[in-house]
Amino acid sequence: MYGLPSLRRTAEEVRLIVAYRWFVGDSLQEETPHFSTVSYNFGHRFTEETINQSFAWIWRK
Repeated sequence: MYGLPSLRRTAEEVRLIVAYRWFVGDSLQEETPHFSTVSYNFGHRFTEETINQSFAWIWRK
């Protein structure tokens, strides 16, 4: 959405920008996931249906 070129960069943005953490309900005291965790999940756990359901949930908020 913001032209972030990689999951590594996305993970870094989430770590640095408080608004992202607020949006997903994380506190500032919680550590954000390492980019390799996010990458693994995108490659192995998140199906197209899971992503579609996530976006639908976000739009309903």
